[in-house]
Amino acid sequence: MVFPTVEDCLKSRGTKRGVLHGFDQLLREALGRTRLKARHLDLDDNEIGMDCVFVMMTVAADLALAASDNPADIEAGHFSRAAEDALAWAKARLAGRANPRQSRARGVVAPSFMRRARRGGKNRLM
Repeated sequence: MVFPTVEDCLKSRGTKRGVLHGFDQLLREALGRTRLKARHLDLDDNEIGMDCVFVMMTVAADLALAASDNPADIEAGHFSRAAEDALAWAKARLAGRANPRQSRARGVVAPSFMRRARRGGKNRLM
């Protein structure tokens, strides 16, 4: 199983890019609605944000298993490499660098990430 890199996604064009852009928008809007609902229920924003990351990871894992011809070949390393690439890209965008580098970091995203991720359109992949 090989997930595309951030670079691969950024190079996409035409219909594929449009579909991915639409999915990016829908996902961000769903996260925004979830956070708004959580706030109305007096739930911790940072905790909900981290829980949403976990839920998105489980959905991604289910999708990868369903899309694979051989689910037994899918390993956690495939996901961790994709996550490292995505995290390096997001950190680089947040810092304002034009060309993000691969990350070797194994840390956890800062708890206030949801506020930063939703701010404007700065960190949108598509």
